[in-house]
Amino acid sequence: MANAARLCPFYGKHAVQLDPRAPGVLVRSGGNQCALVTTSYRPCYLQLTGKAPELEACEWKGSHRAEEFVQFPTVAEGEGTL
Repeated sequence: MANAARLCPFYGKHAVQLDPRAPGVLVRSGGNQCALVTTSYRPCYLQLTGKAPELEACEWKGSHRAEEFVQFPTVAEGEGTL
């Protein structure tokens, strides 16, 4: 689901928060993990219900914005992972 990452910046990633005073870091997990759930692994809820992962339609997003996290550049789908 290559398009999913474009619709939701938290799709297929997990969040790492090393310092509560600093922004978190989104790390690509290579699956359908939702980075908005930080207490455990959780797949994308929308995808589990048969819908496309889309941040605006997600009930888990709360007040989170992708700008709150540092995102490392990734390679194109199928070329490997970082």
